[in-house]
Amino acid sequence: MTTADFLTIDLPAMLVAVFAATSCGLLGNFLVLRRQALIGDAISHVVLPGIVAGFLVAGTISTLPLMLGAMAAAILAAGLIELFQRAGRLDSGAAMGVVFTTMFAGGIVLLEQSGAANVHLDAEHALYGNLESTLWLGVTDWSDLTSIVALAELPRTLVTLAAVTAFVVVLVVLFFKELQVTTFDAGLAASLGLPVRVISVSLIVVVAVAAVAAFEAVGSILVIAMFICPAATARLLTDNLARQLWISAAVAAVAGIGGYLAAAFGPVLLGGTNSLSAAGMIAVAAGALQTLAILFAPRYGVVSQSRQRAARRLDLAGGKVLQNAHVGAPRRPGGRRAHGGSSRRGGALGRRDRGAVGRRAGRGGMIDFYYWPTPNGWKISIMLEECGLEYRTIPVNISRGEQFAPEFLAISPNNRMPAIVDHDDPDGPMPVFESGAILLHLAERTGRFMPTDRVGRKETLEWLFWQVGNLGPMAGQHSHYWNYAEGDHPYPAKRYANEYNRCIGVLERRLEGRDWIVGDAYSIADMASFPWVLIAKAMGQALDDFPNVARWRAAVKDRPAVQRGVDLGKELRRTAKPTDEERELLYNQSAASTAALADRAAKN
Repeated sequence: MTTADFLTIDLPAMLVAVFAATSCGLLGNFLVLRRQALIGDAISHVVLPGIVAGFLVAGTISTLPLMLGAMAAAILAAGLIELFQRAGRLDSGAAMGVVFTTMFAGGIVLLEQSGAANVHLDAEHALYGNLESTLWLGVTDWSDLTSIVALAELPRTLVTLAAVTAFVVVLVVLFFKELQVTTFDAGLAASLGLPVRVISVSLIVVVAVAAVAAFEAVGSILVIAMFICPAATARLLTDNLARQLWISAAVAAVAGIGGYLAAAFGPVLLGGTNSLSAAGMIAVAAGALQTLAILFAPRYGVVSQSRQRAARRLDLAGGKVLQNAHVGAPRRPGGRRAHGGSSRRGGALGRRDRGAVGRRAGRGGMIDFYYWPTPNGWKISIMLEECGLEYRTIPVNISRGEQFAPEFLAISPNNRMPAIVDHDDPDGPMPVFESGAILLHLAERTGRFMPTDRVGRKETLEWLFWQVGNLGPMAGQHSHYWNYAEGDHPYPAKRYANEYNRCIGVLERRLEGRDWIVGDAYSIADMASFPWVLIAKAMGQALDDFPNVARWRAAVKDRPAVQRGVDLGKELRRTAKPTDEERELLYNQSAASTAALADRAAKN
């Protein structure tokens, strides 16, 4: 292959591939994070009849008529989806499925029945593009790349995609903060006065522009792949959005160049005679890069996760739980807890010999933390992380009845987690149960996250008790009827949904003009309420009408210690519906049944 052949045939094709992949890949980051990754797929389907119609009306494949036709098709698709939803009584997913597939099929029919095939606009090019036909004529040497005459002969698709890529980069740089906040927390964005809907619609419009610009050159398959693969790959490699954008652009460029070279020269190197589809091979390269990230990403890769789980299992197997004989022992006269005797090891916790899931270096002695990953458990894990205290996590699997083990009941008579045993208490190892009491105990022990003035302390206790007496119970009951109750229960479901909504409203009014629940300082009042607001959307409670709560939720969620606390034991979270046995154990407790469960646990 000569230099002239490379510059004329291969270089422009690779540049087109890189620009198409980069423009789509950058925008794909925001689609993936917004869980709208298939928007690119949808747009590539609905714009096809518009592109063909633009060609038929204008008689040319220049960018402007094709773009206008594509926009008209997108508007038509939106109208048809709305019509099918209302007239056909279809849900949004079914309506979109009907419209997208019908319009794409209609576009294919138009391609086959029109004269578009004569200008490389046919069904094959709609799927695979026309990358191999992107030629830069008149270039024979590297010095020609700066020639005005040669630059005037640049392929139209290359110029268009370069301009679109530059446009996308400028928009992302100029509106990065707006895109970031509307992507991660639309409620916070609205509370800050940002036009969330305008930004979201504008993003989709720019996505449509990039899709149409890339469509002719690389086809719908590559457009769909580039909207998803680079962003999804980058997401596995970092949690920082700015870094993710850079990585996605690099992945797009590597996939574009590597895929093209593999398609053009791979078969020849392997003894073949014909090259492969460049667009198809670029999509394969993007998929291969994503597969490598899925397997080997440092934090989220399958291999890394497997190693972490193996290390965690070793920690669990190597630790000894409830080995301190004084836990649950009777008090000696004078108030100090006895340090002798033996505790029973026959229960579920002792039998499994649980060990440390999390251990954090800090001041003071070790704290045994009896935990399961629920909102009430998160209150304490967040506080432990915020204080930097050394603790040993002892999982209490409430679905298996481990909360009825005699060792645990000696610490938490209410057979509920969380609970702690503080081995650094002045009065000796101190068991504490109930989340509010634990937060107060830890705040007093460390002198942190509790105001020292009388009024501030009073207000903090008021809002702490408000959470444990109002927000927490109402949210818990609402969660039960929303997620777990079988059958129809209209009255209690509505009552607790309304009560939860009412509590959110109380918090909304409290946070008016305040950064935190009590004054200007983050406190245990915030830690207590946050977990039950964190899951609001998952329980059907949007925060659009509660901008102060949305702003506060985002501020708490952004704290590193909070993130570590919520992530503690996340591998233990429920991934399936409870079985009948688990339902009976969790939701049908009475005085008699809990006594029987405790007796059974003691015998085991």
